[in-house]
Amino acid sequence: MTKMEKMFESFVLNGYGSAKECCSKMLIVGPIAGVEVPLLFWGNDEILLESSDGGILVYDRKTRKRKKILLGCEKKLLWL
Repeated sequence: MTKMEKMFESFVLNGYGSAKECCSKMLIVGPIAGVEVPLLFWGNDEILLESSDGGILVYDRKTRKRKKILLGCEKKLLWL
């Protein structure tokens, strides 16, 4: 994994207690180059991500392909 690549882990809270008891790791995504943060899960296999240049990407976990989404609004006005 290079400096420009990132990995993301998703956990589910099972209950209360120690970290080992209360959380389960559900999935690991990446490494993916050119992304900053995950925004939301979309459907079963897709994740919306913020790209390093401030755009929005859809990443398909099965195919490991991504595509840029063109938005017709200012980024500051985008609420998810």
